[in-house]
Amino acid sequence: MGFLTIGDIFRVVFGAKIELAATIFMVPVFFGFVAAQLVALVLILGTVTTLTLTKGILISAGILVLYTFLSEMWAIHQRVMSSKSKKAAFQSTYLAGGFYRTFGLRLLFIALGAKVLYPELYLENKQMLLPSMVLAHVGLPVQIIFFGALISAIMNTASSSILAPSALISENLVQSLFKDRLSDRHLLLTFRTSIVFVAIISVFTALQDANVYELVAGASILLLVSLFIPLIVCYVLEKSIFRHSFSFYGSRNAYLINGRSFRN
Repeated sequence: MGFLTIGDIFRVVFGAKIELAATIFMVPVFFGFVAAQLVALVLILGTVTTLTLTKGILISAGILVLYTFLSEMWAIHQRVMSSKSKKAAFQSTYLAGGFYRTFGLRLLFIALGAKVLYPELYLENKQMLLPSMVLAHVGLPVQIIFFGALISAIMNTASSSILAPSALISENLVQSLFKDRLSDRHLLLTFRTSIVFVAIISVFTALQDANVYELVAGASILLLVSLFIPLIVCYVLEKSIFRHSFSFYGSRNAYLINGRSFRN
């Protein structure tokens, strides 16, 4: 059926008006997610530089947009459509969700242990608890591996979080408003413009609230309150449609189903 976004599912199940409403609710959600990743990058860069919050966010946003244009934008369809079958794509989504919960819980347990062992670090800066522990207690090679892996994860997460709302804007807002009359060239231009737009709004969001937890929690609340129940209704009413969409939208559906409330 050629689903590209969650908005496409709402259009098939509920109609074009609900697709538009769902898209309007979904797009702002990702501003908080991207802003949280920008703040996280600044916190990591702050361990080795003297960048201020504002400069760090601006620099991080510029790097992120460039990274998205040069790599993720061209590889997204290959990544989400790489499963050998619908069944494999469907099952791998749940498997990925299980891995996410498993490894995510490990980090939570480490953070809880650090809170007990180093209450002074926790009180000084909660967001820097784990990085501060790494800097204080491990050697340079482990520090390089830790921060390198962390930056890589943040960049990939942030890039995906920019691509998702950009696809919604171009496919489910602009394309729908023009009644599918846009050429591929104009649609690509709209998509690229949307990436920059999402980055700019995310920068302002990050400057307003530099707390990673609050940014992600706020975005997740909006997502769960506005769209979780309609998405479940889609699943109940049209299992075959929803199942098929997993092969096109990959782990982003699991992101919505599992809530993914606290990413960092």
